[in-house]
Amino acid sequence: MLAFYDEDFALFNGNPLRTVHNGKPGGADDKLLFIRNNDESNYYTDIVVSYENLNADDYGEVGSTGWAVKFLYGTRRPTEEEWDSVRGGQSIGIPDIGSSSAADTYTYHPIWVRVYCPGEAPAQIREGQTIRVWFNEKLVGA
Repeated sequence: MLAFYDEDFALFNGNPLRTVHNGKPGGADDKLLFIRNNDESNYYTDIVVSYENLNADDYGEVGSTGWAVKFLYGTRRPTEEEWDSVRGGQSIGIPDIGSSSAADTYTYHPIWVRVYCPGEAPAQIREGQTIRVWFNEKLVGA
């Protein structure tokens, strides 16, 4: 099964991703997450990480609040120019994890998540949001 890990390689176990912002000036908070396979009998292809929000017009390029969530793949912290090239809410692809001959249960695939808060945002706990992982799960050796 694919699972999320934090920057200390600790399993998330359903804990929420927390970002902290000074709502007066606004700004971004970046978090490094990892995805890893922890099942030796399966491998994964066509992996896509996406953002879902129950509040339809709340986030992203067409949102009404100014909040945005962006993803980038890689171990190095992205530059501002790299973040600027990504649209809010845009999904990203992750390389296949394992193959038909062997499951890869060792590699932690790095994903940077940036949450942007608009200026003059009131203190709040944002809810109704999910980082979703879509994939094809296949049996090793099949």
